[in-house]
Amino acid sequence: MTSRLTAFGLAFLFTSILLAQEVPDTLNLVPNGDFEQIEGKLRRLGGIDAAKGWESPTDAQADLYSETVDPASPVHVPKNAHGFESGLSGQNYAGVLWYSYLDKEPRSYLQVKLKKMLKKGQKYCISYYVSLSDLSKYASDHMGAYLAPIVIHKKDEASLTYEPQVPSLMTKVYGDVDGWQGVCGVYEAKGDEQYLVIGNFAPTE
Repeated sequence: MTSRLTAFGLAFLFTSILLAQEVPDTLNLVPNGDFEQIEGKLRRLGGIDAAKGWESPTDAQADLYSETVDPASPVHVPKNAHGFESGLSGQNYAGVLWYSYLDKEPRSYLQVKLKKMLKKGQKYCISYYVSLSDLSKYASDHMGAYLAPIVIHKKDEASLTYEPQVPSLMTKVYGDVDGWQGVCGVYEAKGDEQYLVIGNFAPTE
């Protein structure tokens, strides 16, 4: 979700992101997975960098929303620039622009470095909760998750074209604007993955 979101946009809010081993334990490998740890001041849209450990891999910056900011702020929780949504838990959540009609607005993504490198052959559960922004005209599937060995930094706003490794996240349309829906998929690691990127990697067509 960006400050340029229009009625043709599709925006999702994110809370409680988890990447955990299925066996032998349920250690969460995503630091600050609930976006509760904030560094610096949060004042405007595009402020995902204020969430400790989180960033956007392209110049199209994701948003961070919080109950702690002024109620008149566009990033206030629960009422903000893109509608009304309370957090599932805690005070904060993130937001991305998932799709816009004819690509009029750039997609945004969430990226975080995992607490440790994934183990080869180990299966991991990737899960998070999403809510469709009130001002979105469309709903979508394609809840893609991409595990990368190195950090992604694209110096433009172009959509990422990686092949998400958790396609099971893309089989359901997520269109609830009144609450949070769980998203979950399983990934078997190659053994060099250190970064998690969440977003829409599908071709526009």
